[in-house]
Amino acid sequence: MKTGKILSGKNNRVLVEELWVADTFFRRLQGLIGKDFLFPGQGLLLIPCNMVHTFFMKFPLDVVYLDSSYRVMKVIHRLSPHRLGPLVRGAKAVLEVAAGWAETVGIKEGDLLRVELEVQKKKKFSGEDFSWLNILHWQRGGWL
Repeated sequence: MKTGKILSGKNNRVLVEELWVADTFFRRLQGLIGKDFLFPGQGLLLIPCNMVHTFFMKFPLDVVYLDSSYRVMKVIHRLSPHRLGPLVRGAKAVLEVAAGWAETVGIKEGDLLRVELEVQKKKKFSGEDFSWLNILHWQRGGWL
């Protein structure tokens, strides 16, 4: 999964120190389901996205809707678990952070955010790539 940071477009202050990017259908589908909590400074960026839900979630979130230039279109504070967030027309991405974090760092409508992604190093082949389970499945005609 891609990782990175979110910074303020005004002063380059780090707003989200530990960012995960969900930019495929399955990563967006999984989202934060199964996590017990988010620490302050952690977040998930869903791309493309203009609506979220917190079904099957265990904790509330701040939800920040962004346009294609990462300008904040709308902020929903403390969206409770088992809820549906609004559909925000024109939103191209959604940032999910710990409840109260958007207010703590001062994210508000109209702010310009900057996304800095970390360079992903190509994984080198290792013997661990072929666990006994994968080898057994491959012998039966396919990969896991």
